Amino acid sequence: MTVSIQKIFWNHCAVIIAFATLLLAGCIGLDTFPIAARPGDTITLALGSPEGMKRNNTTVSFEDSQGGTHDLTANMRGIFKLYPDRASKAWDSSNTFSLVDNARHEPWLTIMALDLPQSLPVGAGTVRITSSATYPSINAHVNDVPIRLDILPGTGTPASLEYVFGSAYTSSALGNVQSLEPRPSITVYTDSNGNSLYGAIEIKLHIETDKGPSLTPSNVRVLMEDLTIVTESQRNWFWSLSNGQDYTITLISPLGWLAEYEARFQLVFKNASVVNTPTMTSVRYFNVNGAEVAGPAPNQYTVRLDNG
Repeated sequence: MTVSIQKIFWNHCAVIIAFATLLLAGCIGLDTFPIAARPGDTITLALGSPEGMKRNNTTVSFEDSQGGTHDLTANMRGIFKLYPDRASKAWDSSNTFSLVDNARHEPWLTIMALDLPQSLPVGAGTVRITSSATYPSINAHVNDVPIRLDILPGTGTPASLEYVFGSAYTSSALGNVQSLEPRPSITVYTDSNGNSLYGAIEIKLHIETDKGPSLTPSNVRVLMEDLTIVTESQRNWFWSLSNGQDYTITLISPLGWLAEYEARFQLVFKNASVVNTPTMTSVRYFNVNGAEVAGPAPNQYTVRLDNG
């Protein structure tokens, strides 16, 4: 058997996760991890809780102690998210509540793994990140934050991310940070800032793939984000697919406490590619007694296709 994907982290895995947990309010780390490294080593950076950050909309540079600037964009190993255990205090805390209430997405911390080039001079320097990703209004944008890094003497090497593969410790494989990045997906969420609560929300989407009508539910993953830390709505949900391209996603709160922004989810496709622009064909709202009521129109939702 193989170990879980978390095993691809290198020997400092536990320290990285502990470091990340301290920043789950969506904050950007002012230091890299580790805080000092040799040219050639692999480091990580905590980049807060942005919406839509990925390698193709993000650049990295390093300002060295001698005033030089080095473009490190090509040295990115990957950008991925860390989440706290849902049974932990980090998941259900006042800081996390503030992040979810403001950002309207789950509490995650975006991490960048970066290989340093051998050409960096020794001394204290600054990493600069520039991205078109969107940050919650309660947090600074990474574009405005200098991140400290000391370059040590010596010659480093990129982390191999080697891990035990199977039941024998002598059997190993090399991890791939990019396997932690999202596959091509569609993210759906409302742009409305309303505070209305509902008993149910029904969303219909039209999404065409290269499989046409032959696409089946086994080719699709619908991933609902858990935002109930804010509403305690006891939300349930289910979905269906017809004609290989028409989706119905239904959310229900038996308490009638379902917030508009809880209708946030992703669709991920296995062995299929999206063609044409996905659209929301309708959205309906119901109170706790099952009567249809008013709510945000489809044009107040974002249906974002992200090809990685």
